[in-house]
Amino acid sequence: MPTSPTPPIPLDTVAPVCGAIADVIREQREARGLSMYELAKRAGISRGTVGLVEARRSVPTFDMGARICAGLGIKLSELVGQAERRC
Repeated sequence: MPTSPTPPIPLDTVAPVCGAIADVIREQREARGLSMYELAKRAGISRGTVGLVEARRSVPTFDMGARICAGLGIKLSELVGQAERRC
């Protein structure tokens, strides 16, 4: 008998910092006047991936986080530090 897919676990229940990372990415992107598409192009990832991260539906891997930060012109440690201060 087929099983139904497990619904995604809200990121805030896994680790509050995950949701905060998404918020910091969105705020940094908007502060720079970048669209999701422009950030994706700079970071070498898809626009859909940026959207999923900002919507808290996906947690960026270390590599993806580093790419996003490069696209934003910030250090990965700055992204994580800002996110940790919110938790």
